[in-house]
Amino acid sequence: MTISPFELSSNRKPVVFGEVLLDVFPDGSERLGGAPFNVAYHLAQFGLSPDFISAIGDDERGKLFVEAMHDAGITDRFIQVIPDKLTGNVVVSIQNNEPQFDIIQDRAWDYIEENKELKPLNHNGLLYFGTLTQRSSKTRETLQSLRSHFDCIEFSDINLRPPYYNRDIIKSCLSSQYVKMNDNEVLEIAKLFDIRTDSHEEFIEAVFTLWPVSTIFITSGEKEVKAFVRDGFVHSVYSVTPPAPGLFIDSVGAGDGFSAVCILGIVNKWKMHTILERAVHFASRICEYQGAIPPEEVYLKSKQLWNEI
Repeated sequence: MTISPFELSSNRKPVVFGEVLLDVFPDGSERLGGAPFNVAYHLAQFGLSPDFISAIGDDERGKLFVEAMHDAGITDRFIQVIPDKLTGNVVVSIQNNEPQFDIIQDRAWDYIEENKELKPLNHNGLLYFGTLTQRSSKTRETLQSLRSHFDCIEFSDINLRPPYYNRDIIKSCLSSQYVKMNDNEVLEIAKLFDIRTDSHEEFIEAVFTLWPVSTIFITSGEKEVKAFVRDGFVHSVYSVTPPAPGLFIDSVGAGDGFSAVCILGIVNKWKMHTILERAVHFASRICEYQGAIPPEEVYLKSKQLWNEI
């Protein structure tokens, strides 16, 4: 009998915290985005019903996000409306098949507040957040307050978007149990903290010595993806090679798709190699479409494929 990987095997419920960003592409088209929104959307499509904490402006772009959340089955209970600020947006350009982001400043998500609506959230769940989320002092303070009274697993996504990061923000992320980063971010973190390294393994040894993180995912685009899992005084290494997308359009949001499936696997207690295989498969499929949110059929086909494995 085939057992669905989407039947929750624990009581953990994801809580996703952070920005919403409308991606504006060179051809003038617009796509819903922002790493936390993308992750929440993917998790909802895979059946986890996450709680999403963010802020929007009282504008048409904000309404687009709320409509998309309703369509995906995500509650807007924890979406704050900041009347005097606009909904987040980012101008996307593509250089050498890699997306570049001009993230507009002083947007609604920079002003997420801690309020009574956030208190009833499931404190025994999983909390997702990233580096960009913490660019403003207001939203950063709200996040740190929530982390201090949530009793949960944390998954932090290191998305280094200059100039919106510093050593303190990175250290904040590296205190999570699960952390995701890419090759370029490994190099930047090593430079910021004077970590001398010639390999991922040496870098990981240094990070495990300095911070309490237990699992680190390192993505390398179309190259090998690795997970380093701390086990006492040593660590285990898992790796897979991503499949090539059928037709490459852009890689916007591929990392967010990878993170979402990792969270899906953590919550459902999949084996680490299974998590990596399914995460790179889904990320590869996202590259076949413009923007971070693929058509519904991609989720259906992914679930069907995974059930057959």
